[in-house]
Amino acid sequence: MPAITPKQITILNTLKTQLSNINGTGSYNTTLAQVTRFFKRVEDVTADRLPCIIIIPESTAFAFKMNDYKTAGNSELDPADGWRVLLVCYIRAEHDPLEESRLQDDLIRLYADIELCINADPTISGYALQTRLINEQMSFDYQEMTGILVCELSIKYDFDPGVDP
Repeated sequence: MPAITPKQITILNTLKTQLSNINGTGSYNTTLAQVTRFFKRVEDVTADRLPCIIIIPESTAFAFKMNDYKTAGNSELDPADGWRVLLVCYIRAEHDPLEESRLQDDLIRLYADIELCINADPTISGYALQTRLINEQMSFDYQEMTGILVCELSIKYDFDPGVDP
């Protein structure tokens, strides 16, 4: 019997593919240079890799159901209480003294693109029950003209430990 791929890995890989669709076409404002699961600090990312999204999973708690299936989170019904996954996003903007809000605007556009992407397929190709964007935080370095956006996702999913997801 072949090894079972954990559903978390499948969700992370599918989420990576889904976020790669943020390419500046259609309704998207931003063209991502990279979506990765490998963490780097903003100062270690080269300009040709920006803007980028780094996917970082957090530990998981499970609520047990009567039929031995598990649901991510401590509550089966609360969509905001699921497996936490962080999206750490970096952008760099060109300095333009006539457009002082450019860095902020670019980061807000990226956030809107992430929201649009997640809401377009909240089940992550059927591997999750739902995905919610539950928190975000932005920070700006105007000297370096870089912005950091951290989005916190709550992903609700069920799995039966004895069955390949």
